[in-house]
Amino acid sequence: MLFSINPNQGETDLIKIELIQEIVEQLSSFIFIEQYIGKMKKLQISARLLTIVDSIQDEATHFQIYRILAAILTEKDIKTLASPDKIVTIFLRKINDISNNICQREPLSNILIALKSLVQHDQIKDEIVKQQGLPLLIRCATEPELIKQGEANKWSLEILLALTFNKEAFNTIKNNIEFIKHLRALLHSTDDDGKRFADSILWKLEQDKKDVESTNISSNDQYDIMLSYSHRNKDLCYAIYDRLIKDGFRVWIDRENMYGSPMDSMAYAIENSQYVLVCMSEAYKQSPCCQLEAQYAFQKRRPLIPLVMTPRYKPDGWLGIIVSGKIYIDIPKLTIDSAYIALKKEINAYLKKRNAIEEVSSRKTPLDHNSVSKISATARALSITEMTSETHRSIT
Repeated sequence: MLFSINPNQGETDLIKIELIQEIVEQLSSFIFIEQYIGKMKKLQISARLLTIVDSIQDEATHFQIYRILAAILTEKDIKTLASPDKIVTIFLRKINDISNNICQREPLSNILIALKSLVQHDQIKDEIVKQQGLPLLIRCATEPELIKQGEANKWSLEILLALTFNKEAFNTIKNNIEFIKHLRALLHSTDDDGKRFADSILWKLEQDKKDVESTNISSNDQYDIMLSYSHRNKDLCYAIYDRLIKDGFRVWIDRENMYGSPMDSMAYAIENSQYVLVCMSEAYKQSPCCQLEAQYAFQKRRPLIPLVMTPRYKPDGWLGIIVSGKIYIDIPKLTIDSAYIALKKEINAYLKKRNAIEEVSSRKTPLDHNSVSKISATARALSITEMTSETHRSIT
């Protein structure tokens, strides 16, 4: 119906506008359900919604449309968007209004959840920085009255974590001494979400001071596999985990191997695992915590095996770059048993490559300088091929 209504036609404009507003209101109620997000993306309604924004001069309707767009815009959509500044302006204005009048009907957390979906895109990060949105978000994360507003601190901290992937925002956050003190205090609080995001932000700020070097893959690694996943896909991930354990694999998963700092535990798991399973979904891509894991594994040159967790999901943006050249195991298109068989084939393929590298490296025959160079080049070629191929295949 949305596609058949033109708000610019005839004498019934007012009726049409009211009908559009009603439809938009209904659509916005589906944005928290991942399966409906996929359907809306498939319908490709983004362009139509943006047309409505240009046709109806009603900020409340604009805001509802931008909430929907926050959930369904792809990287391609964002890149072709003429004015990402308008979206950011409306969100920041809404957050500011509620922050200054906490008695408003709209919960602050609802606004922040939508902005969290948008902030995965670099253009939105840039606009938030440009429009001086960081102090407002830090305020949402630290002021007691705002923290009470439906987990506002949780969502604002997650947005701020995502913003640390923007260089200018990273430096601004790092140099905010009071906010850093607040994060360190959160580490000792009873707020589990606050502790988790505080730990992640601090780890990211401190990690960038270090020279993250790759580590060699060895058969002596403590784990065979590390599972990197969004908790919104945990049931399917646990099913994979159970099968791997049953088959004798040593698997790290965050439900039972967490000690001390969650981020330090994650880093240790990546550094001491032979492979990392990247459990891809929209929820995974939108999570800055998952982005930290995936990018750290990529920096450490761990072999990545991407698993598609939700129907019709196609990675783009930062996730698309990291898994470029990899074979995708598309679980929704397969039975879990078939997907697991495909996964074991991939693991075995990596195992053969690793064994080939170790066999070449452990030859006892004395080698001259040229031979050593050739062996090193072969080993590097095997590693680089699996990490940087420019095309991908999908097992379906």
